[in-house]
Amino acid sequence: SESSFRGATPPDATLVISLTYYDASRLYVDATVLFEADLRLFEGGSTNGRLLWGSTVARVIDLMPSDDRPPAPAPTLIPDAARAFAHEALATLPERDPVAAHQSR
Repeated sequence: SESSFRGATPPDATLVISLTYYDASRLYVDATVLFEADLRLFEGGSTNGRLLWGSTVARVIDLMPSDDRPPAPAPTLIPDAARAFAHEALATLPERDPVAAHQSR
């Protein structure tokens, strides 16, 4: 997905998150789903800007209920795992320093 803020001023950066792999084959065995994604932060409002930061994030998301039995089939399991992965992936982003960002302009 691609996201940038389109306000009155040009965006400072564009974040691109590309899900490169996921494996849910163990979901009903041990309640885990493996995800991998590339995160790239570009200067300005498009991916044509200078690459400011990039990383690959891989996580095993554990959906095991508290009773230690694999979850029953449900349409929400994969979306729940994807949300948990997105939360963990976004937590890897470096903190933004707005003062430093505007000093370099």
